Amino acid sequence: MTTTSMNDDDQPATRGDLRRFEERFEAKLDAKLDAKLGALEAKLDAKLEAKLDVTRFTSEIAQLERRLSAEFARHAGAMMEASRAEMRAMLDPYGELPARVERLEAAVFAPKPRKRRTGRATGRR
Repeated sequence: MTTTSMNDDDQPATRGDLRRFEERFEAKLDAKLDAKLGALEAKLDAKLEAKLDVTRFTSEIAQLERRLSAEFARHAGAMMEASRAEMRAMLDPYGELPARVERLEAAVFAPKPRKRRTGRATGRR
């Protein structure tokens, strides 16, 4: 009596054997595909999470930029107003300067009074 092994390729396979093989093959294939799909989904979730963090970070930077810009504008306005006040304080004494210069020029550069002619200058004796 001879026994045949189940791995013997020379033996013909029945339809039942093929169905069982197909079911086992599909089960293994489904398990492998599910594992691959799970791994891909995990990678995709990680990348999406990282992308969302970058988007949120970019949004926070934009908000910070707007706040800093507004604050710099306020500081620039305050510095400009302070500069104007200092300039006004410095130039205030010079406001009446043109009138003072005119009076001074009139006093210093006024035409000299003419000398009266005497008899000698006219040729009379």
